[in-house]
Amino acid sequence: MKKPFPKFKNNAEFKKFFEKADLSEYIETKDLHPTSFRLKKQDRVITLRLSSALVSALKKAAEKHQTQYQRLIRYILEENIAHYLR
Repeated sequence: MKKPFPKFKNNAEFKKFFEKADLSEYIETKDLHPTSFRLKKQDRVITLRLSSALVSALKKAAEKHQTQYQRLIRYILEENIAHYLR
């Protein structure tokens, strides 16, 4: 690591820093490691019919981002639902 990350008092400070900071001043590529993120608790199962073409595209996108396609679908839904609730 180059410079240590500053301490943040709250999420707003954290967000503001990352929107403007040049992260190359703080980390190097050798410091990066693959990780996976847990999304919100999965407590309900649904059945969803999708076209083969859409499933293929989702699988390609998921592979590109090194994740599972079902996880990518959940991520896309969680990130975009607010738009449809307006």
